[in-house]
Amino acid sequence: LFAEMGFTVFRFSISWARIFPTGLEDEPNEEGLKFYDSVLDELEKYGIEPLVTMSHYEMPITLTQKYNGWLSRELIPLFEKFTTTIMERYKDRVKYWIPFNEMNMNLNSLYTGAGVLEDKIEDKLSASYQATHHQFLAQALTIKNGRDINKDFKFGCMINAIESYPATSKAEDQLAALKASQINYFYPDVQVRGYYPSYMESYFRENNITIKKDPQDDKILLSGKSDFVAFSYYMTHMIEYSNLVICQEQLFK
Repeated sequence: LFAEMGFTVFRFSISWARIFPTGLEDEPNEEGLKFYDSVLDELEKYGIEPLVTMSHYEMPITLTQKYNGWLSRELIPLFEKFTTTIMERYKDRVKYWIPFNEMNMNLNSLYTGAGVLEDKIEDKLSASYQATHHQFLAQALTIKNGRDINKDFKFGCMINAIESYPATSKAEDQLAALKASQINYFYPDVQVRGYYPSYMESYFRENNITIKKDPQDDKILLSGKSDFVAFSYYMTHMIEYSNLVICQEQLFK
């Protein structure tokens, strides 16, 4: 049907849990890999370019139970193992990769996006950004590893793009809309530029958020920057200064 309609690119996701059911196995599940062999066979038959998302809200449940998801750095090497496995398997069949789907949705659904159980944390906002930091690192390392596997690979980052427009021409509403947009576009900023933007450093200070980093983290982020930005576009928001705090908390609801 895709071919009949003239589509030339198909974005699909490879399930982490299908390849490493608990995330802790040393060897991948060959039957899971064969499933995606068949998907790629079909795409190639019709001349359709695959665009593969590596993590799309399907992290192995064991990693939530053992580590409370991406709140733990322990997930970074486990994700590297998974992504290296599929990149080596499909190095001659897939060119375009997106390591994480809509990372900014961690603010809305921390379990869905990062596998974190909210009843085991004290501060959801801080936990969201800490889990995201670990995902940033995992993405950068995946990109670095991928370029060693195939120099022609292209890596993207993806967000749920919700545009924020000022409700009026008042300066305070303009500023409120800008800040709401920064909360959204912080994610591709880090993934494309390889460092945290100054406006988010200010936001963290204002909201008493401290990101726990290891000394090498900044270097890791710079080592694996994205080649392109992708987005899903669903809706817009009108922003007023008086409800800025509410909008920041409910931006994705």
